[in-house]
Amino acid sequence: MVAYLRTGRPAAETFPITGISVQVRNPGPYIEGVASGSAGESTNIDIVGRDLAQAVQYGQTNGIPELRELLVNMQSEIHKRPKGDWGVVMGNGCQDLIWKCFNACISPGDSVICETPMYTGCLPGLWSLNANCIGGLCR
Repeated sequence: MVAYLRTGRPAAETFPITGISVQVRNPGPYIEGVASGSAGESTNIDIVGRDLAQAVQYGQTNGIPELRELLVNMQSEIHKRPKGDWGVVMGNGCQDLIWKCFNACISPGDSVICETPMYTGCLPGLWSLNANCIGGLCR
């Protein structure tokens, strides 16, 4: 008997959700084709079909490319940040974002001041970077 261990990617047609409708404040022109009306007005966004299948499925670690592009455009339009050598970091939860923050800000062997007690979810990320934890429970 051969067992195949693969990443989870359940068939989208088996999910119980057939559509999502969200009422939001229209953020403006950088989401062309998604929302209509003037910036600030209330608008509905319906997520169905291919977009829904992508939204409820496991995806890329760094987020859905179209959503990341939308967020970069928002930063550029709203905050007037010129597009260039920067991007948007997205995560799928607390642990993922803690790790991404540590990875971006801490070099292996750096000293980090930690609370005692501290959230234990932080420890694996700090351990993997061989951080010198001051006041915390690092190895």
